[in-house]
Amino acid sequence: DMINLELLHIDRNELTGTLPTTLSKLDRLQKFHAFENKFTGQLPYQLGSLENLQVLYLDNNQFTGSIPHAWGGSDTRVGMQDLQQLYLFSNQLRGKIPTELGKMEDLRNIQLHNNQITGAIPTTIGRLYKLKYAYLDNNKLNGKLPAEIGKLTKLERLRLNGNDFTGEVSNDICDLRGQDGKLDELHSDCDGATPEVKCDCCTTCFQD
Repeated sequence: DMINLELLHIDRNELTGTLPTTLSKLDRLQKFHAFENKFTGQLPYQLGSLENLQVLYLDNNQFTGSIPHAWGGSDTRVGMQDLQQLYLFSNQLRGKIPTELGKMEDLRNIQLHNNQITGAIPTTIGRLYKLKYAYLDNNKLNGKLPAEIGKLTKLERLRLNGNDFTGEVSNDICDLRGQDGKLDELHSDCDGATPEVKCDCCTTCFQD
């Protein structure tokens, strides 16, 4: 019976069209791999009801629109509370990173690079205490980097290059590169005669 599915792997095919919203009925689903296909359209907000989902790989498709707020939950819905890995990179996503993302407190790996995501990084990112990898590079993100990133003591890799950030990487973030921190890779647009970002602790500086 499909409704008892825990793993669904449909990656690396030539699948087209939109993702069916009926996937939200697979209440026990823990891992969903649909990367490297030709899916189009918006990411279904209905997937936010998959409370047991731990891994969601939708990268390398042609999805448009924005990341649904409902994935992080709401007053009436828990959202993807167990999600640990979210791969949405190499699509055509726009819009902002939803503040509700901060409710996914089990997230360890978020990869949103190579899209057209705009706006600032929400300060709620500071709630993702288990986060190890955050790849946000090559988007259209802007504003200042929230100091709340400095709360992510398990962070190992943070890629911010190829965006429109301004200002300075704060001491709170740089402290993650210190003796007690685990951050061994920090990329930003801190190179060139007039760098967009001032960073004294980045491991690699790019010129945007």
